[in-house]
Amino acid sequence: MKPGGSYLSKILLFLGMFGLPVGTILFFMSGKPRFTPLFYYGDHKVINDDTVSYYTQPPFTLFDHNGKRITEKDFENQIIVVNYVYEDCPNNEDCPIDFLSFKRYISTELADNPGFTDVSIISKFIPATSCDTLEAMKEFISDNTIDTSIWKLVTGDMSQFYNVDINGKNPWNTPDTNFGFPTNAHVMTLLIDKKRHIRGQYGSRFTSEVTRITKEISLLLREELDEKAN
Repeated sequence: MKPGGSYLSKILLFLGMFGLPVGTILFFMSGKPRFTPLFYYGDHKVINDDTVSYYTQPPFTLFDHNGKRITEKDFENQIIVVNYVYEDCPNNEDCPIDFLSFKRYISTELADNPGFTDVSIISKFIPATSCDTLEAMKEFISDNTIDTSIWKLVTGDMSQFYNVDINGKNPWNTPDTNFGFPTNAHVMTLLIDKKRHIRGQYGSRFTSEVTRITKEISLLLREELDEKAN
C-alpha cells in the first residue's frame, strides 16, 4: 500500500494543477475557499434533508499480470481510475484509449508527483489474439515501461465497475455506436473515490478528456482535506 502524501504537498498539488498565483495560494492556505465538488454517478437515495446515500462500487475480484487475485481490499484508502487497454495499443488506431496521452498525463503524473501517492489505475487488458494472455500482458508492461505498483493491468469481469447508471445510460449494456467497440464501457474511463463512489467519467479516446482526470483527482484530494479539517 502506498503511503499518503503530506497535507501541504496535496494542497500545493491542487493549486499547481490549476496554475494559481502565489497570492491565491496564500488565500487557499489561510482561508476556506469554496469549490464545486465532483458529481456523484449512479443511483442515489435521499435519506433526509441533510443525508444522501450515493451509489457505492460493489466488491470486485480481478487478476493481475502474474495471475494473482486482487480485490477491493488491495485498494483500501485509494482513489481508482478504471478503463480498458488493448494489446495493440498504442500502435493501432482502434485502441479504445488515447494510450500515449493517458501514459503521459496520468500514469507518469501519478508516479512523479508525491501528492498522488494514494491513486491507482486498473485497466482491463484485451489481447490481440488468443495467445497466452498473461504472457502478452507481461510483454506489454515491459514494452511500455508500465509501473505496476501504480498501474494494474488485469483480466476479469469489468461489469463489476460498469454495470451502473451513468448519465441515464448503462455503459455495460449500451453498444458503442461511435467507434465500434462492444460497449460504451470499452471507451469510458471511471474515477472512483476512496469511499467507492463514482465521481468522474471520461471518453478514453480523447486527449481533452484524459487530461481532465488528474485535475479532477486533485479536486477529490481537496475535498478529502476539507472533510478532515471539518
